[in-house]
Amino acid sequence: MDAKEIRKRYAAHKSDRTTVEANWDIIERYIVPLAGGKFFEDNRQEQTVDWNRARYIYDSTAIMAHRTLTAHVHSTLTSAASRWFDLRFKQATLNDDQEARAWLEECGELVYQTLQESNFDLEINKAYSDMVGFGNTAIVEEVPNEVQWEGVNFSTVPIRQIFYDPGLNNEALNFYRRLEWEPSRIIAKWGIENVPEKVRKKYEAAQSDKLEIVFCIFARSDKNGVDVTKTLAPKERPFGFKYILLEGADGHDGQDELGEEGGYYEMPAFVAQWEKTSGSKWGKGPANTALGDVLTLNSVVAMTLSAATKAIEPPLLTQQRNIIGDLDFQPGGETVVRDINGIKPLESGADFNVSNLLIDRLQDSIRRIFHNNDLELRDSPQMTATEVQVRYEMMQKVLGAVVGQIQNGLLDPIVSRTFGILTRAGRLPQMPEVVANSQGSVKIEYTGPLSRSQRSDKATSMERYMMTLNQYGQMVPELIDLVDPDEFGRQLAELMGVPATSLRSEDAVIKLRETRAEQQAQAAKREADESEARAAKDGSAAVASLKGDMPAGAGQGGAGG
Repeated sequence: MDAKEIRKRYAAHKSDRTTVEANWDIIERYIVPLAGGKFFEDNRQEQTVDWNRARYIYDSTAIMAHRTLTAHVHSTLTSAASRWFDLRFKQATLNDDQEARAWLEECGELVYQTLQESNFDLEINKAYSDMVGFGNTAIVEEVPNEVQWEGVNFSTVPIRQIFYDPGLNNEALNFYRRLEWEPSRIIAKWGIENVPEKVRKKYEAAQSDKLEIVFCIFARSDKNGVDVTKTLAPKERPFGFKYILLEGADGHDGQDELGEEGGYYEMPAFVAQWEKTSGSKWGKGPANTALGDVLTLNSVVAMTLSAATKAIEPPLLTQQRNIIGDLDFQPGGETVVRDINGIKPLESGADFNVSNLLIDRLQDSIRRIFHNNDLELRDSPQMTATEVQVRYEMMQKVLGAVVGQIQNGLLDPIVSRTFGILTRAGRLPQMPEVVANSQGSVKIEYTGPLSRSQRSDKATSMERYMMTLNQYGQMVPELIDLVDPDEFGRQLAELMGVPATSLRSEDAVIKLRETRAEQQAQAAKREADESEARAAKDGSAAVASLKGDMPAGAGQGGAGG
């Protein structure tokens, strides 16, 4: 994709999104202040930034409700306190293979540690915040250094900087990011000799005005299907990228491209929506639903404050020419009047009970829209295991559809790309032959609180079934034959998160049982031999005893009669 096509596509996307951005502006103003990129993009110089614009907000219920839901989503899906995913083979035979499962578990642990050592936890929280607020988000995963391993780096893109060509599942086929950079930053990245003349002049004149740049990641159709497990030259990779200067270029094709064209092995930009919007690639979030209540609440609180000032310091009614001079409200001040009874306050008659009731109802409605009432913990800091389980089940009901959107749009591609990055960097253990020969493919299973809750339900059901079966099996022993003990035990271990390295392989179990059977047979044979020996010994003793008790001459033969 050349610079001309990038500029054309970017301009079309920017024009098509005008009405959507108008809605985002209102959300940014009242629900997620100073977020989304709008606040700073409209201010090319730092001195023009209005840091006091939050004073237009008269009630912070929506702001806090947004933060609460964001925190719940973060702690529920990708908590930094515990590992939130596992890797599994799509082939059941490989999942049953001890060596294959142990290798994949080690790979999963390395992927998790790589994410933990990066800024993933910080940036994914920003992504959740954008989803709850604007209904959309995008996060980019980069490799800072391909020569020497320095881990991975994430950046959540402000919503107003995001433009993309959607694929079949609304994923980003081509990704465009609007950047606002000072001339000094442009030169620091590419060097003063590699930038257009106009940029150099601005830099030499010490101008800090920001210039608009488009960072475009595009699919290379001719590179589709290449082996991305091997190291490839940047221009041989399935995805390319370019930086295009929209301002300050010399006006010739190619002159507005900053730096060399680069490449990615996978699409590094991942987009997701809180809730799909019919007929649009842009989604919507709780903030869109709550916006009407938020605006109404803000107006009601503003009116209530205005009425309160009149109640606190009401205007005065006076008789004509009753006051000599001016009213003096200073401490110790004097006001001369003709008749003291000719001055009285003008009561507004405002009913604050009505306004307070309306404010309470609007605040409660906003909290419900952001699911705060469904997800908040009890006042007591201590919860029983049953209460925790019920709370997770409630989260699943409330956030079930959203969880799928986040996993498919963000978490799946992040884990998959990190796995690929570690593979190319040679940081994963050697693949077992059984996996290579079977061409094993990997799927991701999530083990966060919601997923653990679902798996715990299955494990509890299995345990309850076994207890019931054991109870009825005393009356009908044939019922026990229904259960395959090995398969039952392995499924239960998997649901309870037992590592594969803690379980014996099927071959090891068979060998162990054969050895145990041989030992039992040998023990039984020894016991039988010892029993026979004891019987023979006892028999000999009995015969000897009988012989000792017989009289002399007894037992000797005589003539028959």
